[in-house]
Amino acid sequence: MMKQTWPIGARVLMTNSGTYAPKALGLTDRAVRFGSLAHCAVTACRGPAPATLPRWIDTGAALA
Repeated sequence: MMKQTWPIGARVLMTNSGTYAPKALGLTDRAVRFGSLAHCAVTACRGPAPATLPRWIDTGAALA
């Protein structure tokens, strides 16, 4: 994606693509947040993503 497709002032983007996430910083010059499709949709509607890792990524949650 080109930088011009992002709103002016956008500093972070969120993606559910494991392929795109590592490339996004270099392609867009914006910080990247990885999440599920549901997390992406909720964040798009409500605003900033939670600061914590999703439970399915948090390795400590699997041990609990």
